[in-house]
Amino acid sequence: MQFNSEDEKASKAKIKEMFSALKNKQEIIKAGLMNRRDLLKVGLLSGAGYLVAKSGLGAWWGHGNAGSTEQVGVLPATPGPVRSLDHSKATATLRFTGLGLFDFNRTPGQCEVGIVVCRNHELFIDIQKESAAGATVVLSSQRLGHDLTIDAVNPAPGGAVPYTTDVIAFNRKADTGDPEDFRWITDLAGSEFHSSPLRLNWDVSASTPAEIGPKLTIRHGTFYTALRTDYNFARVTQTANGIALPLNSNPEFLGRIGCVIGADIECLDGAVVLRGADFPGGSLALKKEPGVHYTINIDNDCDSPVNVGDATDFLLYYNVLSAPGGAQFDLVRVIENAGNARGTTVIPNTTFSLDTRPQICTPSMVTIHS
Repeated sequence: MQFNSEDEKASKAKIKEMFSALKNKQEIIKAGLMNRRDLLKVGLLSGAGYLVAKSGLGAWWGHGNAGSTEQVGVLPATPGPVRSLDHSKATATLRFTGLGLFDFNRTPGQCEVGIVVCRNHELFIDIQKESAAGATVVLSSQRLGHDLTIDAVNPAPGGAVPYTTDVIAFNRKADTGDPEDFRWITDLAGSEFHSSPLRLNWDVSASTPAEIGPKLTIRHGTFYTALRTDYNFARVTQTANGIALPLNSNPEFLGRIGCVIGADIECLDGAVVLRGADFPGGSLALKKEPGVHYTINIDNDCDSPVNVGDATDFLLYYNVLSAPGGAQFDLVRVIENAGNARGTTVIPNTTFSLDTRPQICTPSMVTIHS
């Protein structure tokens, strides 16, 4: 009898399929398809940001043969809270990855995003149109070098708002809450970090690794966490009162964090309109049609980190922000103690230790001093 990675009984056919999926994924890596843009171009990534539901890419994409409970294109049921956000009415869904500062308070009723520009990070936009007939590419890997406004003609009421709910009590440390609650996104002005609005640094020297670049303005939409990390993080203090501290100072357990932001934009009729100098004629309209949905992917992720060694690219936010008291924080992945030799620093009052720093390029929420 053979077993899969979940220690469940598996048929020879299923084991063969698992190894086939592993081999195919290794071929993807060998071919250098290591980022979302390349996978999207060759049709291996869906508009929602996941590997396509195709046999040979994942062991769970079954063949639905007679007598089997497996269904074609259906993932096994995963225990956990049921999402209460309804995506079915969205005309377009925006997905943002990489370094960007989201502010809902600067201009009430809209979301403003400051793009953090630095080497190894390139800002791209991809747009897919999805219907029962399949998916077509509207825009492929268009570089963004200018401000972009995303608006809606005859939108659903409400403006741009972050989605939160306590139907399932949100608690990051306990890993409870709606998986799409926007509070999974780190909030630099919130209680887990600075507990105060921050200031933007417009005056940066040529030697500064990062600066604020194009601004995104989204005037309508429900913003939510589209994807969370699988692993937990701790916050460590890099500097206090402008003075650099020893590595891994003052570790504070956080938990899982959001790494992709989504926004559902609903039109009652009309279109979702993108306006900016990067588009021919200055705009691009995504017309509302029956049975049609658009996915707008905006990516400011990196192919290789700017910071290496003892820091992650999360620290690049402090090149463009001034925090109270000159404090700066970084994120470190944590592991269960359990005698694991990799854990070098035990986090007080927890069963976790600090692990190595992964590359982390997550968007963050911030409240800016006007």
